[in-house]
Amino acid sequence: MNTQSHTYSTQDEITALATQLQEEKGAKESKEREMMAQLNEVQTNLGIANSQISTSEQVAVKSDAQARQITELQQTVAELEQQVQQVQSERKAVEQTSANFRQRCSALQHELDVSEQVQKDFVQLSQSLQIQLEKIRQSDQEVRWQWEDEVSECSAPSCTQTVARLRPKPRCMHCGKIFCAPCVSTTVPAGKNNRPAPVCAVCHTLLNKDSAPFFSREPNK
Repeated sequence: MNTQSHTYSTQDEITALATQLQEEKGAKESKEREMMAQLNEVQTNLGIANSQISTSEQVAVKSDAQARQITELQQTVAELEQQVQQVQSERKAVEQTSANFRQRCSALQHELDVSEQVQKDFVQLSQSLQIQLEKIRQSDQEVRWQWEDEVSECSAPSCTQTVARLRPKPRCMHCGKIFCAPCVSTTVPAGKNNRPAPVCAVCHTLLNKDSAPFFSREPNK
């Protein structure tokens, strides 16, 4: 239930961030158009100012009025250049904000994918456990011992190994069924001397409380 709630919360957050990102994108595009218009105007004015400075310097005479005009034009150029830098800085800030939102959405999508995969894994493990438990219940109502000449494949549900040519065939000392060697590689102490007895993964889980659940292990191939 917690995993499902977390998934819904993550989906809501992704939706909210996607909406916010779309709004930010629209605002960014509007801001960029405004900035570009300002930039074009500034560059036009800058070109005019530079042209005026060039003209003033070529035809200027050494008079106080013309000297003041040149100084004012130079000051205007400096202010316009500062405005250009400010517009470029604001544009970079908007682009960085947009990149941060995209990165956050990507991270949340990955988290959602992982959460959904975990849910699927839990469902598969639960189904596997139910199947194994049902087989254990059924085995309590029948003779567990298997005769060697009647078994040609490993008794582990997820194993495909053949045991047809093995003599003697490996056997679980608890349930009496026949397995391939890897499927009875675990042991539990048995008898008065606590000698190691080979058992299958299911029986090992039943007999050893500290063992990992048998359905969480990788199957033999």
